[in-house]
Amino acid sequence: MVWTLHDQWAFTGGCHYSAGCNKYVDACEDCPLLSDNLHNLPSQILRDKIDLFSGADLTIVTPSKWLKERAMESKLFRRFRIGGHTELA
Repeated sequence: MVWTLHDQWAFTGGCHYSAGCNKYVDACEDCPLLSDNLHNLPSQILRDKIDLFSGADLTIVTPSKWLKERAMESKLFRRFRIGGHTELA
């Protein structure tokens, strides 16, 4: 399956844009954007995504080098093939 990303939501705990936060690289623990996060929801969401795609055969495509680099460093997508649209042709 090929998945084209247009923002960071797919590999974070819920952020479409992480605004400089790189906690998605490990676990989305202690989200700086949520002041009242009693259940650590972003971390739970990221764990669910990791579980869901653990056996998937994915190719990730991004429209920019910046988004490709963020996806490559993410805990969720670092093991998948990732490229820009021209690199995978």
